[in-house]
Amino acid sequence: MPETYSAENVIMTINGTPLLAPAEGSFISVEFSEEKWEHAVGAQGDVTIEENLDKTGTVTVTLQQNSQTRRLLDSLYRNGNEVVSTIKNLNSGGALLTGYICTGGRVERPDGGEEYSDELPEIEYELKFAKIEPLTPGDD
Repeated sequence: MPETYSAENVIMTINGTPLLAPAEGSFISVEFSEEKWEHAVGAQGDVTIEENLDKTGTVTVTLQQNSQTRRLLDSLYRNGNEVVSTIKNLNSGGALLTGYICTGGRVERPDGGEEYSDELPEIEYELKFAKIEPLTPGDD
């Protein structure tokens, strides 16, 4: 049986509030600051694999300009409040397929000014986190 995918099964919460009115296309992006593994090569070619413990990263969310989530993100940005977020991909029959728990975050910035058009504009927010950890099935 073929697998199916629906963006409705990708759920993000920001301080417990669901992300509303994401933009069309790619609307959540998770990027770690550093690679998890690094190779150290000695003078004689000996290789040691080092685990990088840097768990910082950025989550970028793209919203429709009229999204209610903008009020929350703008308030968190203005006040410098801490952000905790979960991202869950439930495209496995409602069970957790992949996801992240993000802690110690701040809204870094909205992507600039407003744009007005005859089409619904989008706005992008960057959320910087001190720790982004993958969720595994069973964590839901």
